[in-house]
Amino acid sequence: MENKSVSDAIQKVKDETDAILNRKVSTTEVFLDAERNNDRNQETNMGDLVTDAMRDVTGVQVALLCVVPCVHHGRMGISL
Repeated sequence: MENKSVSDAIQKVKDETDAILNRKVSTTEVFLDAERNNDRNQETNMGDLVTDAMRDVTGVQVALLCVVPCVHHGRMGISL
């Protein structure tokens, strides 16, 4: 038996997070290298973009990114 208040709370969080996760924040005309082997073995422009964004948002001088494969809603991505 489904609990309506729990279902409503879950739906509210899903709606809020989907609005954030589906928002376009930038575009580029440059190919962003996010190939698995490259991300794990060398610096890539995708990693540079993400760490520059982390630095910009937090105001720190140095940001480190550890790439860990993850699957979110059936799509491959990276986890910070």
